[in-house]
Amino acid sequence: MQLILWINGGAGAVIHTLVNHSAKVNCVRWIRKEGRTEKTFNVALETVLSGHEGWVYSVHWCPVTTRGEDGSELHCLLSASMDRTVVVWAPDASTGLWLDKARFGDIGGNTLGFLGAVFSPDGKSILGHGFHGSFHMWTRPEGSGDDLWQTSVTPGGHFDKVEDLAWSPTGEYLLSCSSDQTTRLHAPWVTPLGKSWKEISRPQVHGHDLCCITSVGRLQFVSGAEEKVLRAFQGTRNFVDNFKRLCSVDLLPHSNLKELAEGASVPSLGLSNKAVYESDLARSVEAEEPHPKNQFPEFHFKPVVLSKPPTEEDLLQNTLWTEVRKLYGHGYELFALASSHDGKLVASACKASTQRHAAIILWDTATWKQVGELVFHSLTITQMEFSPDDRHLLSVSRDRSWSVHNIDVRHMAFRTIAFSDKKTAIHQRIIWSCAWSHDGSYFATASRDKKVVVWGWRPRDAASETCLGPFESKADLSVEDSATAVSFAPDCCEEKRTGEGHHPPVQLEFGIRLDTLCDLTTVVSFLCSVHGVVLPHFHTLIFHARVRAIHLQLSSTIPVIVPAWKPQFL
Repeated sequence: MQLILWINGGAGAVIHTLVNHSAKVNCVRWIRKEGRTEKTFNVALETVLSGHEGWVYSVHWCPVTTRGEDGSELHCLLSASMDRTVVVWAPDASTGLWLDKARFGDIGGNTLGFLGAVFSPDGKSILGHGFHGSFHMWTRPEGSGDDLWQTSVTPGGHFDKVEDLAWSPTGEYLLSCSSDQTTRLHAPWVTPLGKSWKEISRPQVHGHDLCCITSVGRLQFVSGAEEKVLRAFQGTRNFVDNFKRLCSVDLLPHSNLKELAEGASVPSLGLSNKAVYESDLARSVEAEEPHPKNQFPEFHFKPVVLSKPPTEEDLLQNTLWTEVRKLYGHGYELFALASSHDGKLVASACKASTQRHAAIILWDTATWKQVGELVFHSLTITQMEFSPDDRHLLSVSRDRSWSVHNIDVRHMAFRTIAFSDKKTAIHQRIIWSCAWSHDGSYFATASRDKKVVVWGWRPRDAASETCLGPFESKADLSVEDSATAVSFAPDCCEEKRTGEGHHPPVQLEFGIRLDTLCDLTTVVSFLCSVHGVVLPHFHTLIFHARVRAIHLQLSSTIPVIVPAWKPQFL
């Protein structure tokens, strides 16, 4: 590759041709000599570090230097590569040859190497970040040698948009699924210094983007991805032991632990988490000289005893849950899931453009068999929710309508009792979200048309001749932007009777802007009373971030706007 210098303003005469480049020249810049002091540097090649087997994406000098035997300064260099390793390079104190003093990384698992790594200012810690957005930290303890490094706790979470959330039935942990093809379990890590939310387990590492999730027991959940199959999962014995050790919560009595598998592992060419039992672990230890055809292990799970939240390596292969059942029945990719509060029923819906495919399928969690089908909507159902007494199922759809279905579990009878149509509908765009109040007296729908509508039961003496059945509109809230999520506060257990009459429960309405989980612990602590109505204590609410404003609806005529606050990220 040649670089040609031309005479400025001349007739195109060539001054000089530079031929030192061997590839395409991307940029050329002149350097002014006026007012500058010329310095000449003699640069020589020190060494070539050839210890990586993949692309090197990052190098970083250690801020702290040491002294050699002759008193010269010795520098350390940190390199991160796509070969799944981070290497600390330093010259030998006696010979001066550059050698790798420490090497970090992951041998197995679903990882694709490191994109960067840096030293801390004191040179005692190293922080690296992987291809899948994970952080890795190694710390050198006080008084230890230069070659002794230990893994440390780092922040964790999804690296792609979060699609759905589900609390465990009794609130010990939070499940989240994401387009990064993983399901993650978050819980408070209990230490003498207090509690902090950490990623405790990664129950599912899938091959498709996950779309929906629901919890059906303290150790069971169902998830759906961009495939036609629902998958049911169950916790493992190793997870229960570590969860009790880290979070001080016993999820299962000791007598029932024998029913669980020790762990789970994903086969090399599969998507299902296979159970690993104690007998499997014992058999792998006994086979000291395996046959050449069995040189690769059948599973990568190894029981771990955790005293602090698991590292990325443990999360990938040692915290999986067992897949207990696949549920077939939908014709297109799954989109929405809901479960009854008693965990006996699961409702599922998939993407649809016809009424036949938009049907809601009901599953019995005791047998994992299909027990019913609800056909009403004509387009994709965006969200479903069971009423607090599990007698009704509410669903909203892209067809701009909502429907309420009566659920009779004893006789396995299901029917639609109310719905909205073009004449009775208030929403003019897709309905994204729905929610029941704590006592089932009201439900709310949130739509892209910037409206949140609260519906409630009609008075018993008021006859209804419309498709709304026993329901009617109670309040119509207008928001600044598309309403994408809605929920009622869980702590409002009693309606407050005042001189002005009854007030329905406090309602929370918010819009999603980002895909990061945030923890809001003190939402309305400064609101002791509004219009004479005492607000109860709020539980921790976890949802998607960037909330512009919260609308507290205390009655159908008195809305109160609470300004947005800064969320505390997990």
